[in-house]
Amino acid sequence: NWNIDKLIQPIEQFCSEPTINKHKNKLTVYNIINEKEIQRKTLENEIVKKDSQIKEKDSQIKEKDSQIDSNNQTITNLFKIINEQKNILIKQKTIINKFRSSVVFPFYKLTSQIGKTKIGHLLQKILK
Repeated sequence: NWNIDKLIQPIEQFCSEPTINKHKNKLTVYNIINEKEIQRKTLENEIVKKDSQIKEKDSQIKEKDSQIDSNNQTITNLFKIINEQKNILIKQKTIINKFRSSVVFPFYKLTSQIGKTKIGHLLQKILK
């Protein structure tokens, strides 16, 4: 005699108290679901771990970008200083060239040559 209650009794019992099959070679719905749940949790943990690593790398990238910006500013400032020094040297060279082409330069050259001699040193002492 096949009664519906009698037929579904093993299913009801399993649903009310699921048990792990002691024979691991046999696949049961419970084993499959349990294994998939373990895999899902493992993957979720991996995702959390990878997200954390990504955030850490993003932070490192921002820090490096900040260092690059700072270095670029330093380089820009150094180029400004170099250009200022270059302009100063050009002005000094212009002044020296004007001085060399002036009437005073031959006298300056002559007196500087005399200043290096013993007579020049004697004159310097007298003038002081």
